[in-house]
Amino acid sequence: MPTDQTRFPAEETLIAQLEATGRYRILRRLDDSPPFPAPPPDAQLRLAAFVDLETTSLQPESCEVIEIAIVRFEYCARTSQITRIVDSFDQLNQPSGSIPAEVSKITRITDAMVRGQKADLAAASAMLEEVDIVVAHNAAFDRPVLERLVPIAAEKAWACSQRDIPWLDEGCDSGKLAFLGMSHGFYYEGHRAENDCRAGIVLLAQRLAVSGRPALAVLLDSARRVAKRVWAVRAPFEMKDVLKENGYRWFTGSAKRAKCWWKEVEAGALEAELAWLGEKIYFGPCQAQISDVDATVRYSLRL
Repeated sequence: MPTDQTRFPAEETLIAQLEATGRYRILRRLDDSPPFPAPPPDAQLRLAAFVDLETTSLQPESCEVIEIAIVRFEYCARTSQITRIVDSFDQLNQPSGSIPAEVSKITRITDAMVRGQKADLAAASAMLEEVDIVVAHNAAFDRPVLERLVPIAAEKAWACSQRDIPWLDEGCDSGKLAFLGMSHGFYYEGHRAENDCRAGIVLLAQRLAVSGRPALAVLLDSARRVAKRVWAVRAPFEMKDVLKENGYRWFTGSAKRAKCWWKEVEAGALEAELAWLGEKIYFGPCQAQISDVDATVRYSLRL
C-alpha cells in the first residue's frame, strides 16, 4: 500500500526540511484509506470493531442516537499489529424530537439531515457478529447506548481506547481523541461518527512514546484483565473528597443500583482496599459491595 512518502514526494521533502530545523512539527490530514503494514506470513488474524455514536445528550440511559458508525478492522493476535480496515457502517437516525442546538453545533448534524432517516439496526448487529472485541473512545457511554439498540453488543468483549491505555504515562496530557491524534501527527474532522472510528483505529496502530508498545497491545492487555469493582455503598457524604482522592468515581445510579462511589482494583489488591474503606470511610466494618469485572461486562450498565 502506498505511503505519504511515495504519493507526495515533493511535500514530504518540504516536511522533512521543516522538521529537521527542530522548530516545526507537521500534522497530516487523516487519509480515508490509511496505510497499514502487511501481516507477517504466520499472522493469526482477528476481527475487531471500533464504534462511535452521536447522540442527543450525554445520558446513556435516555439519549437518542442521531448517528451510528461501526468500522471493522483486522489485527494480528500475535503482534497486535493492525493490518487493514475491513469495512464500515455509518447511518444517520432521526430522533423523536429536535436535535438540541448545542449538539448540532458540535456534530454539525441538523434536523434536516436526519429527517426521514432510520438506522438499520439489523445491519449494525450483523457488523458485530464475527468480531472478537468492540472498541470505543469512552466505552462507558457508547456501550450502554449500543446495548439498548443492538442486543448482540451485550454479548461482546469491550475495551476503551480512552481509559484502557495510560495516556498520561505515555506523555499525553489529555485523553481526548482529537488531541491524541494531533499528538501522534494527524488531524481529522471530528465529532462525526465514522471519522472518529477511523481516527481511533489509526491511533491504535501507533507505537506509544514511552513504552514503545503498540497502542492496541496495551489496550488488549487491559481488556483481558479480570478485576474487582468495589461499590462504596452508604459511604458518608462528607467522605466524598477522600474517596475521590483515592481514585473512586461517582455512579449516578440506575434501576438496579443506588448512587454511590466505585473503584476498580486488581483481585490481589481487594483485601487491602476493603481494609482502607473500613478504616478511612466507614470507621468500622466495611459495607462495600463487590462485583467481578472482565471485558464482557466492563463499561456496561449491567454491571
